Amino acid sequence: MHAVSGVVKHVDKATKTVVIKTADGTEETFKYTGKTAVEGTKDAGKGVAKGSADTYLAGKEGAKVTVRYTEKGAEKTAVGVKDAVD
Repeated sequence: MHAVSGVVKHVDKATKTVVIKTADGTEETFKYTGKTAVEGTKDAGKGVAKGSADTYLAGKEGAKVTVRYTEKGAEKTAVGVKDAVD
C-alpha cells in the first residue's frame, strides 16, 4: 500500500479518476471505485463522516488530501481518500 498527499487538481466522474498535484509538482492520476473509502477529518471529530468517493471528491478541487492506493502496472487505484492535515 502506498500513500501520497497533494492538492486535488481535477476530478472526472465519467472516468472515475482524480488528479493530485504533489508538493514537488508531480501530477498523479488515481482511479477510484465504489469501494474507495473516504474520510472527512475537518469538523468530523470522532464520528468520521464516510460517504461515496464521487460525492466527497466533487467539492475537493483545490483542497489538500491524502490518497492511499494500490498499484498494478501503471494503474493506481485509490483505496482511501481523506482530508490532509497540515
